[in-house]
Amino acid sequence: MAPKRPAEPSQEISGRDRKKQKVEFARTITVQSVQGAGAGPSTVTIDSTCRQFQLRCMKGLPSQLDVERFAEARAFEIDAMHKAMKSASESSTQRVWQSLPRALRRRAASHDVRRVPVRLRERAKAEMDPVAKKPGHYKRKPGKTKRVDKATEFLKRQKNKKWLETHLWHAKRMHMGDLWGYRLALQPAEKSFRSSHRASVHGSILHDVSYQAVIELKGPPAILAELLRALTDYQDTDPGAKSRLMTGIRAFDTHLYEHNAYPYGLIAPVTVLWKAEDLAAIEQDRADRAAMKDLLAKQKGKRKAPASSTEPDEPSRTVWLRTHPAAYDKLVAEIKVVASGLLRDVGYEVGGPEIAIEIADLRNELVMFNIMGPKSSQVIKGTLKPARWNNNEFQEFWSMLGDLQSTASIPRNTVIGFTVNDPRLSFPPHNAKARAHKTTSQPQCFGSTALTKSGLWDTDVRQSLKTPRYKKKDLDRRREQHLIPGTDLDPMRQDDRIPVMLISRSLQGPGSQGVHGWTLMAPAGWGMAFLPSLIYTGTRVGGLRENAMQHFEAGVTYFPNDYPFTDPYTALWNSRAESDFARWYRTPPAKRVAYDKLGTRSPWQPDWGVVLGIESSPADAGDLVEVDINDAMDVDTNTIQPWLFRGQRTTELVEAMAASSDPAKCLLGKINGLRVGRKAPAFQDVDAEDLFQGALVRVQVLLQGRGNPDDMAIIYKMDDEEAKQWSASDSSQAADVVENDEEDEDHSEKQKDKIIGYVTSGNFSLARGHGFAIGAVPLRKFLILLEQSKRYMYILIPVSSFPSDKMSDRLQLSPPSSSSVVKPLVKIRDRNGQKFRGAYLQLID
Repeated sequence: MAPKRPAEPSQEISGRDRKKQKVEFARTITVQSVQGAGAGPSTVTIDSTCRQFQLRCMKGLPSQLDVERFAEARAFEIDAMHKAMKSASESSTQRVWQSLPRALRRRAASHDVRRVPVRLRERAKAEMDPVAKKPGHYKRKPGKTKRVDKATEFLKRQKNKKWLETHLWHAKRMHMGDLWGYRLALQPAEKSFRSSHRASVHGSILHDVSYQAVIELKGPPAILAELLRALTDYQDTDPGAKSRLMTGIRAFDTHLYEHNAYPYGLIAPVTVLWKAEDLAAIEQDRADRAAMKDLLAKQKGKRKAPASSTEPDEPSRTVWLRTHPAAYDKLVAEIKVVASGLLRDVGYEVGGPEIAIEIADLRNELVMFNIMGPKSSQVIKGTLKPARWNNNEFQEFWSMLGDLQSTASIPRNTVIGFTVNDPRLSFPPHNAKARAHKTTSQPQCFGSTALTKSGLWDTDVRQSLKTPRYKKKDLDRRREQHLIPGTDLDPMRQDDRIPVMLISRSLQGPGSQGVHGWTLMAPAGWGMAFLPSLIYTGTRVGGLRENAMQHFEAGVTYFPNDYPFTDPYTALWNSRAESDFARWYRTPPAKRVAYDKLGTRSPWQPDWGVVLGIESSPADAGDLVEVDINDAMDVDTNTIQPWLFRGQRTTELVEAMAASSDPAKCLLGKINGLRVGRKAPAFQDVDAEDLFQGALVRVQVLLQGRGNPDDMAIIYKMDDEEAKQWSASDSSQAADVVENDEEDEDHSEKQKDKIIGYVTSGNFSLARGHGFAIGAVPLRKFLILLEQSKRYMYILIPVSSFPSDKMSDRLQLSPPSSSSVVKPLVKIRDRNGQKFRGAYLQLID
């Protein structure tokens, strides 16, 4: 045993040397003394001088060895070796799990042997101390008859919300939250967001969007087309266009409004998808039926009946509407109202065939994944294995899929339908590698309906695939029979064939870097069959935060965060305001933000009514907010209804109003023209000033210098003097000019009257390298800012015409030209900040 302390004070040694001495003593093996009888054990050291003596002694060794006698003679040495091994292991101050690299260490490994690698588990078992059971702390397990089934326990947790098929996988790795009747993944447990952004720009990222609602409509195509025309955005393409949309080759992104309420009554964005049909065969069948009717009429001697717009025996079509779950109830209600009106107005003869529109809820029959990024095509081709090659068009598409650098090179919203084998048969998958020398010119297959057809439309097919035929353990048992580990399983006749559908997606706003990818749709019950294979390819998984940030980086609005005056937007901001106020109220008064002293009029949610001038501010004791002389008007605020002015032609309409002497009258004329184009009655009892006063437009807030605007940041208008001062200096000096006004004690109160809007989504943009935001301002004030910009010639010259990258070098005082874009100047401040940052606005279509 090693000495605990030195014999003499002069022999003091360090702690490190003492530890080495202790380990050395523990590892020393005691041998039996060669002295006479009665002598104790001693340590024998044999050096190199005895080498010749050993060689001479070995010549006289016996040819046989009695093991029993030899063991008895060496019993002392064997016992000493065991004691030395035990003392050496006990003297070590490092346990097995501590000897692992830091990347492999886990807290659970200190008390769970299974958390230690296999090669070290025996040592870990020896180190584990037996847990002493205390009396009275033993919990008896319930009997088999009283045990609760795991599936039953999970169903109890879904009383007030629904789980997705991939819920358990997400719940172990992400922060979860209850939204829109579902338990959804909000964001990954890791704190960094850059990795997710890099995946969407350079790799691929996946998001489970199975919570989105899908509504199926079946009926005569003419009535379905008329129904969609009555509900969709009047600025978009006609959803009943036979050559573009009704063929089913491409999906259609639009927005739905309440019946005959446009531009009021915005519900939610929606994706319209027609089931692919052979229109040539339908037209031929229709002609044959018409000829047969004429022949029968001549034989009976009857006069030919006038042809109606919709034939009673016209073959029905199917269309899917994919929308946000928060808007499902209101959308279904509007569809029922419009459908009943259309069927009532058809006016068929009495005794004719019954015409009906079937509305089906597909929320529990489909799983959907958004796979975004330049490598999304390679991920899909490496994961999915087509079951059969149905046609040459699909073979051409599949051969070029792996070479796609981005889905932006193919038509937007292209629909691809095919059938794949069970992805678990080919697990683990491998990404397809794009060939650099391969030219990915757009093939001719995208214009064919044969490429679009999929068994996913068939209800019977979806129901038959509700539960996979084989479980994972059954496939693993088949895989064990292979002689070579890791080889793929050969599909058998009994294996499932799953119909899937691919829809290309593109998110790209004005002047922004786009994010492109695919939407993968499959039958319900196959979420966890596809997810592990997709993740194994290196694809990252994101939550709602990552999905919203993809829209933000692409400069595209995100529903419902950026859609004021909609029901989901109001519910979202009410919940956020309640949580923000509760957190602020719990903070001690000396530590929380004093919003009243900062001049923040509405710190919890945007007061759009006050910004539009149709509601009174709480601080004004019932008086309306003061406005400039140019902004003043005599209107009755009780008749003004706020609405969101958006659409593909927004920029065109705003330019027309800016050039008109009466913008309100111009706006009413344009809106009535759009309504008449969709066979809706023009506004008769709506005042032009009321319509103009309640309009709100969405803008991009582009900062000129430093600063990262947050949500609820306040947008202020600039006075003429401030605008002159800004144009006469660079961005940093202009920021100081704006901030120097804070020396005035009444600065906050003076700035309240200049609030013209709020930021709905703001943060530091990783794609742009500076602060960026999406907000909204009243249409009337945006036109005033445009007029101010033109008056002082604040023209943004294209970046390509300047060698410098400084933002200040892009602002020039020069006459407008065809290549110039007029952008209003504003200043922005966070709700809890004191500094004002200069920025300019850009209209979002």
